[in-house]
Order: sequence, then C-alpha cells, then structure tokens
Amino acid sequence: MMPEPIDLFTYDSRVIVSAGIRDQGSDFLIQFDDGSELILIDNAQLCCENRYVATDDDPNDLIGGRLLRIILKGTGSEDKGYDCEDIQFVEVCTNQGSIVLNNYVVHNGYYGGWDLQILDDGKRRYVDPKRQAQFNRDGY
Repeated sequence: MMPEPIDLFTYDSRVIVSAGIRDQGSDFLIQFDDGSELILIDNAQLCCENRYVATDDDPNDLIGGRLLRIILKGTGSEDKGYDCEDIQFVEVCTNQGSIVLNNYVVHNGYYGGWDLQILDDGKRRYVDPKRQAQFNRDGY
C-alpha cells in the first residue's frame, strides 16, 4: 500500500528548532517549536546494500526558518568495481534558505533505487511530485 502524500502546508507556520542527520546517517530529523517533527528516511533497504544520508551543508542553517518545500532533485551513479554507489539529492527549503541532502545507496549492481518517505506524526508519507508546485509560494 502506497503511503499518503504529505501536506507541507500544515508545517509552514511552525518554526524549525532543530535539524540534523541521526544515527550515523540513517535519517534526517526536523523538529518544530510545537514539538512536532518530520523524519526523512529512505525506506527501500534490501539485502546486500548500505543506505545513508549526508550533506555538505550545515543543517543548523534551517533553524529559525519555516519549512516551505522538500524537493527531490537529480540522481547520479558511480561504478566502483564490485560496488555501485547511487545518489539522490533532496533539497529542504525554508523561508530563510535551503540545504541539500545527499541520499546514498551502495549496492552490488543488482539492488538499488530509492523510496524516500517522510515520517509525519508516526505515519509514512511521501512528497507528491505532482503537488510540488503548490509549495512554491511567497517568492521562494
């Protein structure tokens, strides 16, 4: 069963108080001033692969901002002999700026791909690309 799409409008009045990568790259946590939180996680773990999230940006740059949108960006792949390393870029945008997450999967060439989901109040949801434009407001 496919998870429901997330409505990010429910978060646009909440201020981000904490953001960062957790558990050695297993997911990305955003906490809000009302105690709610979003967790971005790649839910496609299969045999013989390693998944993790990293960023060259500072997640603390999101603190104090309001979440506007989460955008699934381009992908890339690198063949490393026996292993393949795929990457999907995810942009987290606020009214104060954005950061880009690098979502990696290292696999043997047979497995791969992504299933990026958001845990919202304990429910698995996803960002619906068809509705992505609705989050693009207020000049951002």
